[in-house]
Amino acid sequence: MTHLITQQPIVDQIADVLIERIDIAEIVNTKVLRPDREARRIDTVDSTIVVQQTQLLVNDQATHDGNPIALGLDVIFNVRCHIKNRATCEHDFQAECNRVAAAVYQAIVKPSIDPAMWYQFDGLAINARIGSVMQMTNEQGIHAGVMLPVTITFRISEDDPYEARA
Repeated sequence: MTHLITQQPIVDQIADVLIERIDIAEIVNTKVLRPDREARRIDTVDSTIVVQQTQLLVNDQATHDGNPIALGLDVIFNVRCHIKNRATCEHDFQAECNRVAAAVYQAIVKPSIDPAMWYQFDGLAINARIGSVMQMTNEQGIHAGVMLPVTITFRISEDDPYEARA
């Protein structure tokens, strides 16, 4: 017997909010993607932003007693901004990387709905932080853009990954 699951786990709902915020910002010529379940290689043409979930870790400090326990988790999404270096001047390429990184950062922390509570990701999370912008290189060692790591802390019921807990 097959079961059709129509509800998304909280971690996927958070990913959807993150992707939607970047997509709604309409950063010039960008396309926002998330790798599929098999994490197959996706076409990273110029101005592609890939939101990749990397780690899901238990956060003991965010875990609360209860029945059931409110399990605290941290999920790390790497927001990878692929930018082709069309410029002959490295300064121009770096300026474009800085522009895109700033636009993505602002899209995440200044959503159109309730920007003061941006870190709650539409009530699904309890905290979020954006790490340092990192340079990305391709297989040939050539600068390929920038990456922003976004760590989001949330709680679920210990026995139900579909239920967000405060």
